[in-house]
Amino acid sequence: MITTITHNTMNINNQKTYEEIDARIEQLLEKGTELGGVDMLSEKEQEELNVLSEAAYNWEHEDL
Repeated sequence: MITTITHNTMNINNQKTYEEIDARIEQLLEKGTELGGVDMLSEKEQEELNVLSEAAYNWEHEDL
């Protein structure tokens, strides 16, 4: 599961959590597409997408 969420940031600690987050990002992107763009998501959903996207990016680039 997600281990740390503080002040709109998140750390991913394992592959399973990364995969769960990636799936949620896809859900939000699909919903945004259906609505006509991610800017049509609710403010809460936009914030969630931003936080999850940043966490996924950090996980993907952790060893660089």
